[in-house]
Amino acid sequence: MEDLRLELECEKQYGRCRNFIVSSIPHSENEDVQHKIATQKFMSTQKCRLHEVYNSLIAEELILPDETLDVNMLFEHFCDVLREIVAKHTPLKKIGVFRFPCWFSTDLTNLTIEKKRLQRKYKDSLDEQSYAEFSRIRTQCRNLSRVCYYDYITYVQGCITSDPKAFLNFARNNKRLDMCPSTLKYGDKSETEAKQMCDLIASYFSSVFSPPSLVRNSYRFNTPFCLSGLSLTTSEVFDALGELDVTKGCGPDLIPSSVLRYCSVLLCNPLQAVFNKLLHDGIFPDVLMLSYVVPIHKGGSKEDARNYRTIVIQSAVVKIFEKFVVKKLNPLFLNVISPKQHGFCRGKPTTTNMIVLEANIVKAFSNRKHLDAIYLDFSKAFDKVSHSRLLAKLEAYGGVGYLLEWIAVIFLIEYYVW
Repeated sequence: MEDLRLELECEKQYGRCRNFIVSSIPHSENEDVQHKIATQKFMSTQKCRLHEVYNSLIAEELILPDETLDVNMLFEHFCDVLREIVAKHTPLKKIGVFRFPCWFSTDLTNLTIEKKRLQRKYKDSLDEQSYAEFSRIRTQCRNLSRVCYYDYITYVQGCITSDPKAFLNFARNNKRLDMCPSTLKYGDKSETEAKQMCDLIASYFSSVFSPPSLVRNSYRFNTPFCLSGLSLTTSEVFDALGELDVTKGCGPDLIPSSVLRYCSVLLCNPLQAVFNKLLHDGIFPDVLMLSYVVPIHKGGSKEDARNYRTIVIQSAVVKIFEKFVVKKLNPLFLNVISPKQHGFCRGKPTTTNMIVLEANIVKAFSNRKHLDAIYLDFSKAFDKVSHSRLLAKLEAYGGVGYLLEWIAVIFLIEYYVW
């Protein structure tokens, strides 16, 4: 049931993809997933009692075990302790399919239930007293529903800028579209069962991914640096924890960003110690390799697996860890990456490329010259790029030793939850 718990937590955080995110559930448990989702309760991380978590961490005296232990065990121990404290101070929330709209108040919900009870009572008895009682409650429900809906619309209109998620949820609920198709097709295969549909779309995503090549590529670049390892300071970890976006959901580790940010004073030292040990040993922890993969519909028929793209939901700790490495590598490669590169470069997004093109067009028109522009789109570029070649180029540029081993682990040994 542990896998089921994680899958349903993903459903809570990242939309109604329940028909796809069930491949880890045993087949015998997969027959009535909708009912399981509707009756299970899970952590409402947005309502986590952060102050109590902070006090528990102080009482726990979170100290890393002996550094001579295996680094994977060391980091797993850290995550387990933190996760248990978070679970202790986080209220449970029932998720899944609800019988009433989101704008129903508690009073309106109770009145609606009472109205249905009285309606059944009147149909059984057909007496005037039962009808009068039912009619009175029905009138109260009608009046209260108007008030609740008006308050909800007023709230949505008033918080479009401050809380855009409320508006998006309102628009999504009004569409009343089923996000999961009843049938999924890929090639000559067609599936209707949830587990088989999940496996089918996973097969499509796997087919467009290029496996690592066994052929070792060799490159030679004249770069003035050689980087074999990195080290992080406590202040760097503290600053990164303070920059976390608390509105983002948590990954499979079930540790929300709000906890990491609120408790950054207590967590920066142990995280700094374990981060440096992982970088020194060239190891990426197993617990951080687990991610949620959620299929997002791009357009066209929802029954075609090729019309979906993937997003990967990672742990907040992974984002911090990878951000450190990128921040350390970026200055070294400023002279390696072409100055004409736009996109994935700080201060030079793809929009600046369009500005440069517009300037060249205006200049050509002013000089009465002809200008040709060709834009190419590589299909599945990030999935089909050769990771082994990227690693070989990184080594040729000067990335060697433990650092290269650490990056190779991320590229070549990564697994996901579907």
